[in-house]
Amino acid sequence: MPQAADDVTLEDLYPDLVTWRVSLDDRRAAPEKLVRLFQLTQLAMEVQDLSAAHSDENQALRADLDEATKEVTPLRTDLTTAEEQVLVERAAAAKLRDEVRFERMRNKDLELVVDSLNLKVKELKAAQARTLGRRNEDENRTEIREEAQLVAKYLTEVQMLSAQNSELGDEVAAMTGELEAVPRLKTRSRSNRPG
Repeated sequence: MPQAADDVTLEDLYPDLVTWRVSLDDRRAAPEKLVRLFQLTQLAMEVQDLSAAHSDENQALRADLDEATKEVTPLRTDLTTAEEQVLVERAAAAKLRDEVRFERMRNKDLELVVDSLNLKVKELKAAQARTLGRRNEDENRTEIREEAQLVAKYLTEVQMLSAQNSELGDEVAAMTGELEAVPRLKTRSRSNRPG
């Protein structure tokens, strides 16, 4: 399929431009057209020269690009691996944050439990002290009662001993009276004896 005139480039015309022959007898060989043809030919040659110069540059650039592509390919692989690793680490960090948050909440709950237990321990110690105080009071009352009973018992014994002592005193006085009466009786009986 032939190209439209607008689509034709100098590179496309170059093979024809370098091989054309112009006959001066040709009607189309007007001076302005020949000048134009010369300019086009010169321009096509410059483009071809530039193209050749750029071809070496392009090859060098392509080689550099291939080398860079070879270097970039493992880097892309490393980047993909690193991105996957980052995702894994982010997930692990999120999980760890959740665990830390949970542990902090649990720790707060445990602190509340410890505070509550400490309060209960204080209350129990106070109750124990009150109970011990009451028990000491009860023990003191019991001891006082027991001592009072002992004192009452001793008083009773003292009273009984006093009563016995009083009785013994009476008996001693009676016996003393009787003993004193014996010599008098002897004297009387002697004096009453016939002579």
